Parts: sequence; C-alpha cells; structure tokens
Amino acid sequence: LLGVILAAVVVFLFLRRWGATMTIAISMPVCILAVFVLMNVFDLTLNMMSLGGIAMGVGMIVDNSIVVLENIYRFASEGHDRMSACVEGTKEVTSSVMASTLTTVAVFLPLGLSGGIAGMMFKDFCLTIAFLILGSLAIALTLVPLLCYMMLDEEKVRQDALRRAEKKPSGAAAKISGWIHWLYEKYLHLLEYFTRHLKVGMLVSVGLVALFAVSCLTTNMVLIPEMDQGQVSVTIGMPIGSSLEESTAIADQVAAVVQEDVPELESFYYMAQSGGSGMMSSGNSTTMGLTLVDRSQRTRTSSEVADDLREQLRDIAGCEITVNASDMSASMSGSDISVELTGDDYETLTAIAEDLTRQIAALEDAVDVSSTVAEQVPQVEVTMNREAASQYGLTAAAVGAAVRNELSGATATTVTINNEELDVVVMGDGTAAESLDALRYMPVSTAMGGYVPLSAVAQVEVIQAPQSIQRVNQSRQVTISGDTISGNTAAMTQRINALLDQYPLPEGYTAQTAGAYEDMMDSFGDLLLALVVALGLVYFVLAAQFESFLMPVIIMMILPVAFTGALFALPLTGRDLSMISLVALIMLAGTVVNSSIILVDYIRIRREAGESREEAILRACPLRVRPVMMTTLTTILAMVPMALGLGDSNEMMSDMGVTMMSGMIISTVVTLLFTPVYYSVIDNLSHVFRKNKRKSEKQLIEK
Repeated sequence: LLGVILAAVVVFLFLRRWGATMTIAISMPVCILAVFVLMNVFDLTLNMMSLGGIAMGVGMIVDNSIVVLENIYRFASEGHDRMSACVEGTKEVTSSVMASTLTTVAVFLPLGLSGGIAGMMFKDFCLTIAFLILGSLAIALTLVPLLCYMMLDEEKVRQDALRRAEKKPSGAAAKISGWIHWLYEKYLHLLEYFTRHLKVGMLVSVGLVALFAVSCLTTNMVLIPEMDQGQVSVTIGMPIGSSLEESTAIADQVAAVVQEDVPELESFYYMAQSGGSGMMSSGNSTTMGLTLVDRSQRTRTSSEVADDLREQLRDIAGCEITVNASDMSASMSGSDISVELTGDDYETLTAIAEDLTRQIAALEDAVDVSSTVAEQVPQVEVTMNREAASQYGLTAAAVGAAVRNELSGATATTVTINNEELDVVVMGDGTAAESLDALRYMPVSTAMGGYVPLSAVAQVEVIQAPQSIQRVNQSRQVTISGDTISGNTAAMTQRINALLDQYPLPEGYTAQTAGAYEDMMDSFGDLLLALVVALGLVYFVLAAQFESFLMPVIIMMILPVAFTGALFALPLTGRDLSMISLVALIMLAGTVVNSSIILVDYIRIRREAGESREEAILRACPLRVRPVMMTTLTTILAMVPMALGLGDSNEMMSDMGVTMMSGMIISTVVTLLFTPVYYSVIDNLSHVFRKNKRKSEKQLIEK
C-alpha cells in the first residue's frame, strides 16, 4: 500500500496533473487484482515470498504505464488532438515498452526454474512478479490510453505548458526549480562532452566498474542474511548417568542467569529429559527456549543476546551448554562448521576427531565445536568364549538367541480371542535388563539338557559405544560440527581448509568440509547459472525485438556498472553477500536495461527521421530524462519499505531492497550519461567493420 501511494506521488510531482495521477492510481490496483486471478489459476498461495514479489513489483508495474502516459501528454503539449495524442503517443513507445517488459520477464524464468534452495524459495516470488509485469504491459497498452482519452484535456495541457514556461517561480519553489535547472544544465554539458569525447567516457565508465568491484572485495559471504526472530535456544547436555534432579538443578542455575542478564526477556521455558535408569541409560539433556520482546523495544539483536549469554553461562560446571539465536538459515542448511572424517577403523577416527575438534575449537570465531564421537552411550557387549561353549554343545547363535529371548522375548504361539490373533511372547522377568550381574548369571540351556550361567560361556561387560555409526561408500564417518560468532562461514571454512591441508592423516582416511558452506556454494552456483541464462534470454529478446544484433549489446553494456554498483551498497550498509543479494542481481539484469531501451530506441527513431547521430543523441536524451527518472523513482520508492525491513516478513528481503535500490540509482545515472557513449562507440565499430567488409569484397572482385 505504501509503495502504491509513493508511486502515485512521484507521478503527480513530475506531471503535476491530477488526471495523470488518477490514471496511474487506477491502473495499479487493477494490475494487482489481475495477479491474484493468475495466482489462483496456477495454484500459488499467499505467503511471505509471493507477497514479497507483489511488494517488489509494485514499483515495476507502473513503469510501462508511466512511459505511455508521459508520451501521450508530451504529444498533447506539442499540439496533437486527444485521439492522435493517445494513439500516436502509445504507438511510438510500444516497441520499447514491449522490449523492456519481455527482458524483465525473461530474467525471472531461469530464476524460478533454478534448482537447490534458491529455486525452492523463489519460485512463488518469480512467478508473482512475472504475472505483475505481464499484466502491467497489457494495462499500459490498453487501459492507460483509454483513461487518458477520457481524462485528457489537450487544450489545457498546452496552456499549462505555456504557463509554466512563462511563469517565474518564487520562494522555496524558485530554489528547487533553480537546483533542478542547474542539474539539468550540468547534465546537458556532460552529455555533450562525453558524446564528443568518447574515449574519456569509456575510461570513466571502466573506472567506475573497477572502483565498485574493488570496494566489494571485503564483503563477507553468507547463505541467507541474519533474521532477528526474537528467540534464543539454550541446550544443556549432562554427563551420562545424571539424574533428572541434577539436570533440573543445573537448569535452574541457567534460568537464574537468564532472568538476571537478559532484560529483553519476555518469557522462557525449559524441558528436562531423562535417559532412563537402567544399565544402558543415556545422559539427560535440557532444552530451554527464550522469547524476547519485539525488536523495536530492545537495543540488542537476538544474536547479540545469545553471544552475551554464552559468556555468562561459561562458568557453570558439570555440563555442556550451547546457546544459539533461532535463525532461518540454520533450518535450511547445515552448521557453520562441518568437517566429515571417513575411514575404516572407528578407533582411529575417534582419535583424529578428538584432535581436530580441539584444534578447530581453538580457532578464532569458533564456538560450540563438538563431534559425533562424543555422542556415546553405555552398551552391553557379550563376547563368546568358543572353547568353553563347545564343551556344552553351544553355538554363538544359540547363546545369542537365549540372550535375546531373555531381554526382548520370543513369540511362542498365537491365540485367537474375539476373532483377533494375538502373539504369546515369552521373556524373562526383567532383572537381567536392570542388573549386569543378573545378566551374567542368566541360565542358558545346553545341548545335554542342563543349564549353565551366561558368564561360563561368554564375557559380559559394559563399554562406551556410539549411538549410531554412519557409513559413506562403505567407510565409517565421523562429523565435527560447530558455529561461528560472526556468521562468516566462508572465512571460517578457509581457516579450516588451511588446518586440514597441514594435518597429517593416516593412509585411507579423508577429511573434508561440508555443511552451510557447501550449501552456500551450491546455491551460488545455481544462481550464477541462472544469471548466465537470464543474460542470454535478455539478449535474444532484444535482438528479436529490434531485429539487430548490435542494439542489445549497446543496451546491455550498462550491466557491469549496474552489478558492481549494486554490490557496492553492501559494504557501505554493513551487509553480507547472500543468496538474496544474488537474486537481486539477476532481477537487475532485466530491470536496469529498461531505461537504456527507452533511450536507445528513441535515438534510433530520431536517426531514422533524418537526424545525425550527435544531433539525435543531444535531442533524444533530454526528452527521455523525465520518463526515465519517473520509472526509476517509482521502482526505488516502492522498495523503500522492503529495504528498511519494515515488518517481520521484510527483514529477510531487506538485502534485496538495498541491492536493487543501489543498482537502480547508479545504473540510471550511468544510463543517462554513458549509454549514448556506448551507442556511439558501437556505431563507430560497426562502420569500421562494414568498411573493411566492403574493402575485402572489392579486393575479391578485382582478383
């Protein structure tokens, strides 16, 4: 809603006509309502991503309408009647509007069809925006001319244009008008300078790309930007054999620290679990959940609360405590630290894992480092004494069956009661499961008809064994996992890889990183492939639309500056390069070219009317400043709520809003100044190629 209002305000400020503003204000809700119909047809639901697509697309859907509307009003101010202004004004920009729409839609196709986490997350987002933009094209070419015909007073438009030309503003309006006129004159001066000094224009353009690219080298990489969900989890691991009362006492100590040191606390709970009291019981664990007050009511983020609380709980002895802020990325990928060790001998793996766990835990920024080796429980091991068993005519299978029947029971027969068959299970009285001595003296039936105690034919002892043994490619595997304080997974993975490169592993044993870093690189790879496909689709759409292979090159030369300029905002605002930022770059591939399309297409039209290249550039660019600025401002202002992270659902999409806004602002300035330079350079090169081609053909004819 805020985006719709801001877009309408921009239209009114530029055109200063209520009729034009009402035209845009009517077309936007119609387009959004049409999207809900298409969402219903394609079984899309209203969720955070589809609503985010609508919020992102609000500024884009008015672009086509603004271009058509502004051109109609320009025709009317030049003396055309109402019908010809609506028809001819729409016809002149139809090709550029269709090209800009198709290029924007083209980038969302590979993005929505990409695999991995990105494809799952952004499918609804991409389809929603594609529906919005296609609907805006239909409305811009049909409804907007109709509304203009109904509301346009061509005589009043001409009189207003003459009145504004003659009227001298006063007060604050005079200052604003003076600034605008000064900027306009500076723009015309720079445009003429770069048009006549193409080498300088190209050098400045390349310099901007280099400057923006260098500034992005210090940007951290993460899978998903951190979201403050207002929740912190505390896990308390107790030693094996601990009673429930001991676990509760430790949990009460933690709760006291939480209540004293977390003033942002709204509520909390904890749940203690007992592993049982038998001889094979596991350790108790306690899970505590903290709910914080709303973000607007506290100064610390949930991650900062978790980091401070971790330090406060470090002095509590007799347990292992881990503290983490609830984060969406944790549920979508692995841990920040994840190292997989594989080999054949579990004892060797255990020794390697314990050593590496100690070294990784000592690295800067690493917290809560542990391995699956530590997850061991008591286990009763029965080892056969085959010589003693053979004296009684017993085999390993017979002894194993006797132990199993004693502990788990065996089905002796079935009975039928009320037409329902029930198994009759015969088992021991349970004392062997509770006491190791009772298990040792469990009677085992011999082949001669007598009984001997189990300890006479087997050795019974309690050992520490892993809860589960994971195998990969027929080799045993142990995993070391942990988290980072800063969330910089890429930097931590580099440190771990440097450590593994110097670590002497025995022959047949391997160690490799996995977890969140691998998920991040897989997602980045999918998105980069989607970007390449999107650029190819944009090129072919433009080539088909303009029936030229050179025109798309001119238009797309704006992309390097737009991409690096978009990423330039990340270090300035203290943000990380994430999957959301890369999605914004892919979207920019289809949106920033729209201004270039409008500009280059109009230059082409004026050249076809008989003007020289320089004359067409110097006349076309000033006439297209207003529609370019209007479309850019509506798109940027519509993304302001998203960039500011207003609302819980917009926090994750804030990086997208910042990246898009930065790319749009920088690309618009560069489009107005350097797209004519690119056009002139490519035009010169095409003349050189044609001249060389004609020269070579002439030489062949002479031979």
